[in-house]
Amino acid sequence: MVKNNKYVLLIGMILAVFAVVCLSKAADTQQMSEETDVSFSSEQELEDIQETPEAEMPVMADIIIGDNYIALYEDGSVWSWGNNESCKLGVRIDETDIPQKVDITGSVVKIMDGGRTIWALTDVGDIYVWGEAVLREPEKGKRIITQQYITPVKLEDIPPIEKLSVRNNHAAAVGNDGELYLWGVIT
Repeated sequence: MVKNNKYVLLIGMILAVFAVVCLSKAADTQQMSEETDVSFSSEQELEDIQETPEAEMPVMADIIIGDNYIALYEDGSVWSWGNNESCKLGVRIDETDIPQKVDITGSVVKIMDGGRTIWALTDVGDIYVWGEAVLREPEKGKRIITQQYITPVKLEDIPPIEKLSVRNNHAAAVGNDGELYLWGVIT
């Protein structure tokens, strides 16, 4: 029963986010219609506009929910909104209720939350990461430092990645060469 409650809560949060976005767009549309005088030159012009189908909303494939929202769409794009305190939005903005497109080259197939970082895997095996990277300096004992990546950074010098697993402040990946790659702090 507890497991089902988690799904109900997750679905409820997703619906709440969708409602906020829809209400925001509706308010913007209402404000535009109040500020703009639209007149049509003929009845035919009005009918043509009314018969034009609305643009289809992209289908969401995955979402990360917290103080911010990171959404992956079926077209491979990533959008974010909410609080950007830990640079997890992947865009140069402090906070926003309006979804912002995250600039990633290629089509993203997977997004994962690494605690203070967001990880994205593309269809060609590239990894992009952004947020606050937590690093340990071994020569100085247990001293931990952080590095902020406001926008996505492509991890270089690794082969295309086939599998990726991310947890709080660390990640592991298997490349197409069969090798294991590790990042982060394991305490």
